[in-house]
Amino acid sequence: MNNWLIVNKLSLNISKTEFTFIDKVPNIYINNNEIQQVQSAKSLGVHIEENLSWSKHIEHIYKKVSPLLGLMRRIRNFVDFDTLITIYKAFVQPHLDYGCIVWDGLDKSLVLKVQILQNRAARIITRSNWEVHSRDILASLNWESLEQRRFILKKNFIIKMLNGKTPECIQNFFKRKERTTFIEFLS
Repeated sequence: MNNWLIVNKLSLNISKTEFTFIDKVPNIYINNNEIQQVQSAKSLGVHIEENLSWSKHIEHIYKKVSPLLGLMRRIRNFVDFDTLITIYKAFVQPHLDYGCIVWDGLDKSLVLKVQILQNRAARIITRSNWEVHSRDILASLNWESLEQRRFILKKNFIIKMLNGKTPECIQNFFKRKERTTFIEFLS
């Protein structure tokens, strides 16, 4: 990687360079500088852990979104319903969606932890009490659960990729498998 950067007249900031690996590896050096191995690294705003649990990333989302929900709760009596929806879609939902096609596949406890954030937002917007089931509140807003939303976002990404609407480097990760008929299979 460092050689590629040098050839392309770019430089690597060694002090900001880290790596994580699923298994223990020998030390890595660039220009006689040891690169620090970490258990978790942040890349393009997504926290990636060596065990791929995504718990650190979900914790990051939780810390970002919770204060925004507190703010929504404080202002909900001063703004109308549509403004609360706009605030949610502009400031909260992007945190819940960002990078989800990469980090989806959470264990059930993390799925619940991130879903609670959307449920809280829906309760704030609709001014619903705790006796109303969150599924009913989401339905009243015409919102799918975050798990359903991640599925839709992944599906849309795959469709874009198959239709050549993503960078070529992403398309090259996947190969289209030609369908074979039953007759071809037998011969």
